[in-house]
Amino acid sequence: MSDWEGRIRKANDLKRLGIEVDWRTHSWFEMVEMERKARGR
Repeated sequence: MSDWEGRIRKANDLKRLGIEVDWRTHSWFEMVEMERKARGR
């Protein structure tokens, strides 16, 4: 899987949690951190 594919998937995961994020402007690691905070871990 390429970098952009992983970022798109992570952005879609965040969208399901109610967080709108542009996969073009955030790294995968930034989005993982957003997801972690949203889930309260």
